[in-house]
Amino acid sequence: MTLVRDRARALQFFRWHEHVQQQYSKLVAHPNDTLTAVTNEVGLIIPDVLPIYPFDASEIPTDTATHLKMIQRESPLVTAEIAEPFKRSKSFTLKIQNVVAQGSEHGICTVYRCQITSIDDNPVSSPSLCLKLFDDRFQPLRSPNEDNEEPDELLPRWFDPVVIAEWYAVNEAFAYDKLRPAQGSVIPWFYGTHQFTLPDGTVLYGLLLEYVDGWGLDSDFTRELSPDRQITMIKSCRHATRVLDVADVSQRDWHAGQILLYTNPTTKLDHAVLIDFASTTQTWKPDEPNFINYFGVLRVLLGNEGDVGFDVEVVWKHFGEPDDWDDVVASISTRQWNKELRFVRARDLFPYISPA
Repeated sequence: MTLVRDRARALQFFRWHEHVQQQYSKLVAHPNDTLTAVTNEVGLIIPDVLPIYPFDASEIPTDTATHLKMIQRESPLVTAEIAEPFKRSKSFTLKIQNVVAQGSEHGICTVYRCQITSIDDNPVSSPSLCLKLFDDRFQPLRSPNEDNEEPDELLPRWFDPVVIAEWYAVNEAFAYDKLRPAQGSVIPWFYGTHQFTLPDGTVLYGLLLEYVDGWGLDSDFTRELSPDRQITMIKSCRHATRVLDVADVSQRDWHAGQILLYTNPTTKLDHAVLIDFASTTQTWKPDEPNFINYFGVLRVLLGNEGDVGFDVEVVWKHFGEPDDWDDVVASISTRQWNKELRFVRARDLFPYISPA
């Protein structure tokens, strides 16, 4: 609260932020680094409030439920027989294997492949996992003009764009917790939110997840898929979309990087895996309805939110019609056909009601 009331301290915050971005790398962990962690430490007092709508898996359409069952993967920590010790632990250590994603220019996250090396100081053998760290020091902020004599009552507006890393981590954890019935299928296994200490002493919060060795929509893998395999992947994306909608988890920042294409090395089954739920929303108040995901995913697959390797006509033909709960109508273009709009219409949810 002091920052938004004291001009000198507010300006010092923005000077510090600019200094950090100039002097430090956003990539905070490197191969062979060892990180220590406090288990299930989130850095915030979480209000005892739950989203209005629970995830009732019985509401998942039959074909989607069948798809989830077919592609179900066992938890890597269960396979390694360390799931229960990890769940009961107070601390653990990680070794970084490699960098998965340095994050976007406007993001605050970096992603790594890692292994758990000890649990409560006991050495363990762990499969590769995915570590997502949240670091709000690297959010894009515009420093105010120090010579501009704005009224003090406008100071709080300077901080409107500021985001808090812990809130993003907790919000993503809320989504994974809600989606637990689908973890290990179209959603990665989720292993909690923890406090991590880097080798230089920096403390960050992050998520630990199953490592899914998948391919991006803009990859050569996608472009080289046979028509039949493209259809399988597209239909899997549709099933994953339904899971989010039934769970009332709405992705507000759809882009191509949030959909991985994966081929199970054991079963050889192709399917999609959705990642990155930091910008999702759920229904917390009855008068603030949430959004559905059908049209967002469709736009991604058609190339509206980044390059993809799918044939757009195959997407139009096989993604499937909207469900009853989807928006009634939307107009959608494709990157390849920027001037052409196609209208997609859901079935009337209340066909027995005559228009006025």
